[in-house]
Amino acid sequence: MSTTTDHIRQIVLRLLEADERDLTETSLFAEDHGADSMMIIQIQSELECELDIVIAREEVPRMIHLKALREVVARAVAAKEAARAAISSEEPSASPA
Repeated sequence: MSTTTDHIRQIVLRLLEADERDLTETSLFAEDHGADSMMIIQIQSELECELDIVIAREEVPRMIHLKALREVVARAVAAKEAARAAISSEEPSASPA
């Protein structure tokens, strides 16, 4: 997960044009880094594309800092894995001929 964690951090750093020293786990995207709602949507979109996940609309307001963002991503990954498992369990098993 640390590779994903580092990747999330790099995406946020790039999109917020933040200094690596200033972006902490709990520094607020809006208040501390000047992010507006469009920047948050860009972060969402980039993460969805890069990590092949879907972040639910109701999760976006929770994306206030890096720690919260990682929690949102973890829930999206878990939802994707649960959906994949459900689909796999519904597929008919091949019967030997």
